[in-house]
Amino acid sequence: MKRVALWAGLLGGLLAFGGAYAQAKNFPSDTIRVTIPFAPGGGTDFLTRTVIGKMAERTGWTMVVENKPGAAGSIAMNQVSRANPDGHELVLGQLDTVAIAPVIYKDSIRWDPIKDFQPIGLMATTPLLIVSNAKSQYDTLPKAIDAARQKPDSLNYASPGVGSISHLAVALVEQESGVGMQHVPYKGAGPAMADLLGGRVDLYAASIAAAMPQIRSGNVRPLAVTGVERSAVLPDTPTVVELGFPSVEIDLWYGLFAPSGVPQDRIELLHGALNETLRDPEVVKLLAQQGLNARASDRQTLAGLVERDVKRWPGIVQKAGVTNQ
Repeated sequence: MKRVALWAGLLGGLLAFGGAYAQAKNFPSDTIRVTIPFAPGGGTDFLTRTVIGKMAERTGWTMVVENKPGAAGSIAMNQVSRANPDGHELVLGQLDTVAIAPVIYKDSIRWDPIKDFQPIGLMATTPLLIVSNAKSQYDTLPKAIDAARQKPDSLNYASPGVGSISHLAVALVEQESGVGMQHVPYKGAGPAMADLLGGRVDLYAASIAAAMPQIRSGNVRPLAVTGVERSAVLPDTPTVVELGFPSVEIDLWYGLFAPSGVPQDRIELLHGALNETLRDPEVVKLLAQQGLNARASDRQTLAGLVERDVKRWPGIVQKAGVTNQ
């Protein structure tokens, strides 16, 4: 019976996909290019190449992933916003590039996150992880906050750059707890982690994927995750919300976007193929190993996240004292 049910499910999926294809039968007619707004080698790069690679394999489409870093992701977003709206040019957008960069780079950005893009679908979510050096006296987040409260600005924290989600996550902890710490921005996640390991900074809000190798090797101690729930790969690490800071809830989300104007039948075809890929057990497992939660969902889920965060983050950016770059 289980085998019959399995085949029925697979057949249903193929029929649904075939129906969508029939509605957009002339698509794709060329290579689908997916642009990543960051340099190769990071968590965003791994996620995109894993999902798009499997999506191409499942559909038989020719799909190419390209990296176009610069200006906090804005160069890639601008390029795709102006692309021919035929569905062959897509971009990987995430919370900070879609909702935060337009606030920080408002004088130079020429695209609107809502008007100029159509959401295809959510790919994955992951919390950030606030960590300290394993040898640090700050072995819990409350202990670090108490020290900062007793001696304002005595603690410092690293980030990959001014206005990054890593920077703003700890700034939000500062705002919620009423303490002050010194922000030390670096040019990328690598140098930030290196100085945490060297004991030159006290705290760092890193991606789980970046932090896990150092945690496993005993060099870094996890203090708290910023998500709404504990991470499956770090079940003993509390959330910041659990520690008494309810507004510090940050799940970094990643989604696939097309420029505005792409015909809806093509958007729906892309959405269906993406969701089928995200339900693949192999993909789910590969992402989970990096602390990423695969999120097959309807298109409105991603649209809702964009709308929410476009409203949420300007105030946090302003309170953090981040000036227009």
